[in-house]
This record gives sequence, C-alpha cells and structure tokens, in this order.
Amino acid sequence: MLPDKTTKCHRTGFEKTCFECVTQHGCRLWKHLVMEFDPKSGKPNIDIYDCMDSLFETYQADIIRRQVQTTASVDEFRKEAHAANDQHMAGAIARINRDIREMGVLGNAIEPQKLIGN
Repeated sequence: MLPDKTTKCHRTGFEKTCFECVTQHGCRLWKHLVMEFDPKSGKPNIDIYDCMDSLFETYQADIIRRQVQTTASVDEFRKEAHAANDQHMAGAIARINRDIREMGVLGNAIEPQKLIGN
C-alpha cells in the first residue's frame, strides 16, 4: 500500500510528496500497522499503512491501554497474594497458640522472657 500521491511530506518542508519519498527515496517512516483494535475508536482489526509521525498518537494510546491493563493485573495479584498471606499467617498463629496450650496442659509451660528494665 502506498501513500496518496498528493499528500506533501512535512519532513521535506512540503516540497516532495509522501508518495515520492516512499517510492523513490525509501522513506523509513512509512510503516504497516496491524492491531487487534484501534485504541482510540475501538474499531476492530486495524490493518493500515501510514507515516510513523501520524501513527504516534495511536501507538501512544495503545501503550497507555496496555499499562492500565498491566497495572490492574498487578493490583489483582497483589490482593490475592495479600489474602493468601493473611490466611497462612492466621493458620501459623493458630498452630503456635495450639502448641503453647498443649505445652501448658502437659505442665511444660515456658515462662515468657521478661524485658530488661521492667
């Protein structure tokens, strides 16, 4: 896919057309973009050719969308890890308390250490 033959290239001071820059000079800014959907409009299946300078906002919007998704995933993982840690900690404390009670029942209670200065 080639650019419109009438559109002037801003990088050449609008002296040459984008078509001329792509076909005769191998413009490195003319790129093929394929995305699942347009992050700005939500349209599915983007498959276009355009200048990278024109696509900057599209890429930027897609990056922001992906950052938001990543942040949400990390936050959800943090919540799950925190809940799991709380459950394991509660179980460990319950086992420690049970062991201490069992030691007291057997008459092998251990006196807690007294803090220095009390």
